[in-house]
Amino acid sequence: MMQKEKILFSPSKIHIDFMDKAFDKICEYYNVKPVIMKSDTRQKPFVFYRQCAMKFMYEYIAEPIKVSQTYISKTYFNRDHSTLIYSRQLLDNYRETGDVYWDEYYSFCKYMIVNYPRINKTINPEDYPTLYPIINN
Repeated sequence: MMQKEKILFSPSKIHIDFMDKAFDKICEYYNVKPVIMKSDTRQKPFVFYRQCAMKFMYEYIAEPIKVSQTYISKTYFNRDHSTLIYSRQLLDNYRETGDVYWDEYYSFCKYMIVNYPRINKTINPEDYPTLYPIINN
């Protein structure tokens, strides 16, 4: 029987620095202050930005380094982990239906990966300490 991979609840300081910088770059992309991402606002553009940011931060940053959904959703978005799960499912549904929201999310991911190449799915946890700082400028 295969053993399930361990997901960290509390990442190390080096992981936190990496995720903090990535979160700041995401907020810059959407031209939104981090406090807005964490707020309870239900205005459509901010909700969509938050959903995109949650999906991206988990799938491209946290998951490869084994950081939990709970940690990402609570720390960066002041939300329950189920909100992150819902955001991922919603954006996947947009992809399957060819919705224009998927195109915007895809453009956002492409921008982040091209401009900040250390933020991508090819991060190996063993190589992680060598990836700092994530932003060279």
